[in-house]
Amino acid sequence: MSLEQVGLILIIIFFGWRLFSAIAQEGDKRTPQLVNVVIKKPTSKQIAESKEVWNDDEFLTGAKIAFHMISSAFAQGKKKELKIMLAPDVYSTFLEDIEKREAQKQSLDFSLICVNSVKILKKAEAAKEVTVQFISEQINILKDEHGSAIEGDPMSVATMQDTWTFRKKKNDTWIVCATKSEATHA
Repeated sequence: MSLEQVGLILIIIFFGWRLFSAIAQEGDKRTPQLVNVVIKKPTSKQIAESKEVWNDDEFLTGAKIAFHMISSAFAQGKKKELKIMLAPDVYSTFLEDIEKREAQKQSLDFSLICVNSVKILKKAEAAKEVTVQFISEQINILKDEHGSAIEGDPMSVATMQDTWTFRKKKNDTWIVCATKSEATHA
């Protein structure tokens, strides 16, 4: 006899004993009655509420990933990627900068050295809009069509303070709906 068969026999014995005990506690010889159980399907509101468990650390981890993805996509001129991750007015601002670079045959080299800190500054509307501050070390070099630096220095690391506001869309995805950036060079 295999271990699985022994386990199955033990389970059958256990449930049989539980059923016998329940019947014996009735104190008479009536046959057990079936209980009619109604299982209600949860509403979409109940499902949504059960999913909305907020965790600052998880949100900030995702925000850091989005910060890097959006910054890289902006530097590389990846318009389609940006359009998905940005609110329309923020996207149009990013798009103007990208198109200006393209028209002048310029490129932007972006290196995110590290994110020193990331913190939530404000949560609004039951965590459907969250403002986050990123303090990071970056190297940003604007280059002309020949690859010569116009702005920035590959040996100069800038400390950037970015404040981004994330908004939750109806489909539970997040987009960036506002940005503000300040730089100090070391």
